[in-house]
Order: sequence, then structure tokens, then C-alpha cells
Amino acid sequence: MNCRKLAIALCALSLIMTGCSQWKKIIQTEPQQDMLNTAMLFDKEHGLAVGEFNITRYTKNGGKNWIATMGSKTHMFALYGCSMLDEKNVFATGNSKQAFYSTNAGESWHSMSDIEGIGKSISFCSQNEGWVATKTWFARTTDRGATWKALPLPQDATAVEAICMTAPGAGYLVSERKDVFYTQDSGAHWEKRANPFPDLDSSFKPLLCRGTQGIAIGMAGDTGVIACIGLVDKESKIILTSTDDGGKTWRKPVMRALKKEPKTINASVNGIVSVLNKDISLTVFAR
Repeated sequence: MNCRKLAIALCALSLIMTGCSQWKKIIQTEPQQDMLNTAMLFDKEHGLAVGEFNITRYTKNGGKNWIATMGSKTHMFALYGCSMLDEKNVFATGNSKQAFYSTNAGESWHSMSDIEGIGKSISFCSQNEGWVATKTWFARTTDRGATWKALPLPQDATAVEAICMTAPGAGYLVSERKDVFYTQDSGAHWEKRANPFPDLDSSFKPLLCRGTQGIAIGMAGDTGVIACIGLVDKESKIILTSTDDGGKTWRKPVMRALKKEPKTINASVNGIVSVLNKDISLTVFAR
């Protein structure tokens, strides 16, 4: 192969690889009637949604249909955070010091012990070990929520936006300033990782410091994604990026327009990013 043909081949390969790395909208569901506060897909089929009063829902077909679950006797307040360890083991947290787990994809739920404040984000690395966070309080359990132990926040963080536990005592926390921190000793020491959005235009206004997440992080070991919803000149946008080295470096962020106004965002360990819109539809992105 001569130099010219080699250059053309390399250019084509580069374009193919670039295309493969781009973020794409893979699912857009129809609006729901329920008062949901957050939702997510674990993969392209299985998902979870939680909201006001006794509302929890799960899906087995990518959000085309949602199945009602939790009964009114289980709780009477709002849920604001949810996560999925796998297709069956799911978790939720919210108002009135609440946290719950389910081992059957949300068909039935079990109460954990009280947390401090209004739960915003929850993440488990196994059935028994996990983290939960309110805006300013962060805790760990090793007994499936029977007890919680408060943990220190990173020194430069005054509020929690999102958490993701990846192994016993280890995981990631994103602060209200979009900073990413990592610990491997249950918060005794935090390491600040690279800024996932280093050249973020000041015109982008992130939707942070609310009752639900404006940033989502989904990590499986060192590999994962982070995404943020916001506004540019009153138009809804999402910024997405990914890492293969635990956030020490991030790929160049990609901005996508959102046709619907976003309410909250979530991410799974499979790299699936889910935006719950204010019309209670779900817009899902993946690479």
C-alpha cells in the first residue's frame, strides 16, 4: 500500500472510531401521567422510576411500558434518588429520612433505617454495601441499610450532587461545583480527579443544587461516564463524557440538544445516561 492509500485508510479508520465514540440518543419514551422525580435505565431494557407519594415503577422493555409497584402503606412521601446494582437489585431514597431496597426489580420493597435529611443519591456495590447522600450528608452501610455510618465529604465539597460506589469502601462523588472525587477507604481520604468539563463555556448553566441530580456519574471500576444537564440561552442541553482511567483523564465532552425540558439525570454502570424530562418522558443516551 502506497503512502497516499495508507493516509486515506488511516483517515477513514479515524472517522469510524470517532463515530463509534460519539454519544447518541438511543431511546425516547412517551410521556407518563405519574408524578415521577427521577428514572433510569440500567441497560436498554431494564429500568426504574420513583416519585411522589407511593410511586415506584419498573420497566422490562426500555420504558415502553412501566409497571406499578410500591403500595401506599410502604411510604407516603416523595422519593428523589434511585439506582440499580443489576436487573433485580434496586434502591431508592427520598423524603422523611427514607431509603429502600428491592431484590426483585421493584415488585416489592423493604425499608432501610432512617437517614439524615432528604435523600438525593444512592448507590450500592453489592446487595449489602452502599452509600446514600442528601445535599450535605453522606453515609455508608455494610448491612443493607440496617445501620448507616456518616462519612466526611471531600475538603473542597460543600454539597453532594451524585455518588457512585464501585467496590467495598471505594467510589466516586461529584460535588455541586462539578468536581469529581475518588476514595478507596470510605471517605477517610479523597483524591480529586480531573475536571470532566475543563473548557465549559460560561453560557452553559448547569441545573445543580436541587432536590434531584443535575449531574450523573456511572462507573464500573475505572471505566465510566459523567453527564450534566443545563441551559444555553434558555435552550435545554446535555454534556456527556467518559473515562477509562477512573477520571484521571476524560474524553472531549460532547454537547447535545434536548428537545424536552429536563427534570433530572441518572447514569448506570453500563454507561447508559437517562434524562427524565418534565413531561415525564425519558430520553436515553449511550456511546
